[in-house]
Amino acid sequence: MNWLKRRILNLSIRQKVLSVGVIIIIIFSLIAFTGIKILTDEYNKTLYALTASALGSSAENIARELDTASQLSSLMLADNTIQSCLAAINSGDAEAARMNAYQNLNGSVNSYYGQFKQGNISFILLYTDKYTASSYSTEALPGEILEGVVQTARDRHGAPVWTTDYCYEYGLILAREIRKIENLSLDSLGVLIVCVDLKGLIGNMLSSDFENLFYLLYDNESLIYDNLPSKNSLPAGLPEEAFNTGYSMFRLDSGRYFSLKNSIGSFDWDYICLVSYDKIYDSMMTAILLFMGIVFLFVLLSTVVSSILVNYNNRILMKEAQLQALETQISPHFLYNTLESINWRSKAIGEKNIAVMTKALGDLFRITLTDFKEDFKLRQELEAVNCYITIQQLRFGSRLEFNRDIDEDLLGISVPKLIIQPLIENSIHHGLEENIDPCQISLTVKRGGGSIVITVKNSGSQFESDLLHKLEAGQIIPRKNGIGLMNIDKRLKLKFGSRYGLTLYNEGDWAVVRLKLPINKKDRRKGDLKC
Repeated sequence: MNWLKRRILNLSIRQKVLSVGVIIIIIFSLIAFTGIKILTDEYNKTLYALTASALGSSAENIARELDTASQLSSLMLADNTIQSCLAAINSGDAEAARMNAYQNLNGSVNSYYGQFKQGNISFILLYTDKYTASSYSTEALPGEILEGVVQTARDRHGAPVWTTDYCYEYGLILAREIRKIENLSLDSLGVLIVCVDLKGLIGNMLSSDFENLFYLLYDNESLIYDNLPSKNSLPAGLPEEAFNTGYSMFRLDSGRYFSLKNSIGSFDWDYICLVSYDKIYDSMMTAILLFMGIVFLFVLLSTVVSSILVNYNNRILMKEAQLQALETQISPHFLYNTLESINWRSKAIGEKNIAVMTKALGDLFRITLTDFKEDFKLRQELEAVNCYITIQQLRFGSRLEFNRDIDEDLLGISVPKLIIQPLIENSIHHGLEENIDPCQISLTVKRGGGSIVITVKNSGSQFESDLLHKLEAGQIIPRKNGIGLMNIDKRLKLKFGSRYGLTLYNEGDWAVVRLKLPINKKDRRKGDLKC
């Protein structure tokens, strides 16, 4: 837990803001998608209930209408008038008797049609080899179809048979052979054909609760009839899941559909209801796209806010560093003018050391107090270090030995302001001010992978183990130089992340401060050092 806490505390402001944003997005995503899932499931349940009710009612109505057609055929087969008229037509009676039989037969057919046409009976036809009576003024079925239906009925010997091959053109066709009842001779008198208007039957049952509601009638997975808007609306067959019990959802060429299956009574036909699912799917996709847009805006806003916070914190820490370096609010122009006067006066009286020190101090003030609008370069940071070392070498003389090893290709790299000079000051404080022995200080600036590695080493002092952590945790009360080290480390981590910052350790008799910065390849430019 301590490791995790330290890792979180070491994250930069940008990383912290983005991390909080990501956590919020994840939580919001889970809530949003859970909500969409619940709403979709509830919608599907409601759709299932409505569709099941409509489909159940439709299946019952179809079965009832087909039973009505079967009852009609039974009534007509047993009708005495029809029996006697057909017997007269098929016998060798006189022409006048046959004409009378024709009239009576037509009257009976049209009488039954008038009684049952409200039940979606499109026509009734009585066929004999010598005469055909129909409720239509013209022939109801083409000759080839009629012959096939008649032959099918004769093969069943009076049992009802349904023909489903011509549902789109003529509807469902019920055919029965009429046999003579008198004396139970069962001689063939003709064939009764009753046609059910399937299109009208299904059309009357369409629910107004749905805009795109389609019915498909199957016989052993062979399509009998559908009310889809065009023949191209349905592929070669429905997917297998459409024939499963309960509901399913799938995509056809014409869109996405919600499907529910039922059966029609004793006919062993599957009756499938399709409801267009495009609107609810489009609504879901719109909600998802809207959510993704909100997520994108949130990430963008988090990035902007994190940048603002990083810049704000860096400015605060920069001002703190400047205040700690000066601890006054004296006007820079007053300092420059005063130091310049001292410089010229020292030269006038021949005090070269005072002149050199005064110039170095003036240059140091100029670098540290100037508010740089553009990026602060490593070259300028090293100028401040050189000015500071000039002053300290005049102060301590031969006791201070300073060495530097600088990769000049890095002089044009942008760096945070005042990150090296405080490290040199810390080395002088612990290696010289608190000792009487000479002190060696070494400064190196090199590349290390994709980073800049700045190392400051000094003899004459040692770092306490895990010093930075103890300073941050308050286990050690920081003095001026301790605050400076903490300030630099915090600034670097806030700006660049926990991978960068200070590392304090001992290397033999040397106290070592290792500073790591990211390198920006666009900033590479050579330059010369001053002082």
